[in-house]
Amino acid sequence: MNEPEAPNPLFDPLSTYSRFRRPMMPLEKIRGYFLELAERARKVRAERSHPDEGALAGLKPSEPSERVRHAESELEVVWDGGNGGASGPEVHILAARSGLPLTASLAAEPGKYDPSTETTLFSVKLSGLTWPGDEAVCRLFVVAPVVKEKLLALVPAQQPAEKSLNDVFAPKRLAGDPTLARLLSAVPDVDGWIAPDGRLIMPSVELPAGCFEIRRLPKGTAVVLVIDTRGD
Repeated sequence: MNEPEAPNPLFDPLSTYSRFRRPMMPLEKIRGYFLELAERARKVRAERSHPDEGALAGLKPSEPSERVRHAESELEVVWDGGNGGASGPEVHILAARSGLPLTASLAAEPGKYDPSTETTLFSVKLSGLTWPGDEAVCRLFVVAPVVKEKLLALVPAQQPAEKSLNDVFAPKRLAGDPTLARLLSAVPDVDGWIAPDGRLIMPSVELPAGCFEIRRLPKGTAVVLVIDTRGD
């Protein structure tokens, strides 16, 4: 008689990871992440516009014409689809219980910029996923380059080149390493689920004011979607 599969710590409410994540306010984590990117974008723009005044001295509100331009057009994609490449981040789509990669594409859905509230919506689209027809929960992680380095440093490997985020999200490793669980619990994430037809259902996240400045995620960013399949 086969023993029942242990749940992935990401989706086990009793796991060390879940205990660390519970007080983190996931929605505020993802909003805060994009707000920080928007602040960086404003500083870069200010330095280019006022190179002699310094980054902080050059910070000024957007001109009205710029606000109108953003209001009349769709927000550019936050990241380009595909598994990495010159224009997009590193992308991993994993089965939660086995930790094995799944073949599919992940891309950001354009959102509308609302000039009255200065907010945009962040949402994602999954395509090309071969799915058995059951509903399943999932979680999307946005891993900043510096955080990625720290996560990979906790994964033992004979050579650094052999390490990948697939190893970080391996169920047994995550269950057995409280330091890894703590660090991963602080990574910005969004919960969703997979419909029986393979569609990703994930609520759009309203981003803070100023986030329309973001065009793409920083180079070296990784996006990880973990799907809690039951029979993988």
